[in-house]
Amino acid sequence: MFKKGLGILLAFLLVFCGCSSQNTVSYVNSDAVSGDEVVALSIDTSTLTSDGVKIEIKNLTDKEMTYETSFVLEQQTDDGWIWINTEQEFTALGCILAPNDTNTQSLKFIKTLDDGNYRITKNFYADGTKYECFVEFELI
Repeated sequence: MFKKGLGILLAFLLVFCGCSSQNTVSYVNSDAVSGDEVVALSIDTSTLTSDGVKIEIKNLTDKEMTYETSFVLEQQTDDGWIWINTEQEFTALGCILAPNDTNTQSLKFIKTLDDGNYRITKNFYADGTKYECFVEFELI
């Protein structure tokens, strides 16, 4: 049963997001970056559970980016996206992402997630400009 559910999830992610050589899903919120891709967030689907996930953060620029360990977790509802980790606590830790480099971050959710569509949003900063990027995923 677990293998079937995982297979359905992977099939959905590949169809919905396109194929990737690393078996990951990537989205960049192009509205927030004026059409220029600056950061790519992707999910390592082998780590995706209802309790957490490991994300890959790739700097697509020749500029140093900074970001915090905090993230916004939202669930898609009939009324749109609802922020669901408003009570989550984070260690105030700043991270540096070198130009054209990649970092990983393990995220733990404050509660076990039910089946549904979710997205993780993170803020990035370079040269005084804020970039808001997200990655979406579905739990089945």
